[in-house]
Amino acid sequence: MQFHNEEEHIHRLFNPAAHPYYSQIARFFPTQLVTYDEQKEYFQLQGSLPTAPETPHLDKFSLVVYIHGTCPKEGQPGARAAYGIFFGPRSIYNTSGLLQPSLPQTRVRADIEALVKTMEIVKSITDENISVQHVKIATDSDYLVNAMSISMNKRHRAGKVGASGQEVEFFDILTRVSNKMDEMEYGVDGGVDCQMWHITREDNLAAYELSNLALNGA
Repeated sequence: MQFHNEEEHIHRLFNPAAHPYYSQIARFFPTQLVTYDEQKEYFQLQGSLPTAPETPHLDKFSLVVYIHGTCPKEGQPGARAAYGIFFGPRSIYNTSGLLQPSLPQTRVRADIEALVKTMEIVKSITDENISVQHVKIATDSDYLVNAMSISMNKRHRAGKVGASGQEVEFFDILTRVSNKMDEMEYGVDGGVDCQMWHITREDNLAAYELSNLALNGA
């Protein structure tokens, strides 16, 4: 996904290459941008300080989670959709599951379900660990990143009915997730900002494998 200058400043959109703290590591040492804390059982970001731009510096207030939705037989009879949520190797927070049969069995709806479940888990983590202040939700879904950042700004202005006069698909559930993010950041017990991070499928294989694990166990 290409980021234009105006998009880089959208609040819910994370682009490490455009962030002054993370940019050096993201551009020149990308394999060191994310590191796993075995004790906390989740990933964290690493940036760098101006005094040592080539030395990774742990962002101890960060949490990174990878999510993926899948529906390999979408549009076919009997299709099932599933999601995977990856916090790290052998993490107790890793989750996967099938969508309820009553829900649309599509990749997009599976991506949304992954986000919904992720927010529930992240909320439980931040309730117990007040050091977490920056949550990055990494996904290879263009739709989900756009829906929760660029398009969400437009939806807040336009409302539930789009320009075509038709109801915006998944408006209610996406708005609920957005409101949950706002509550975590601006509410009474706030201070936790959540951002969407667009990554490649190759960088999201662990979450992809978890989603397939749920399908294979069906």
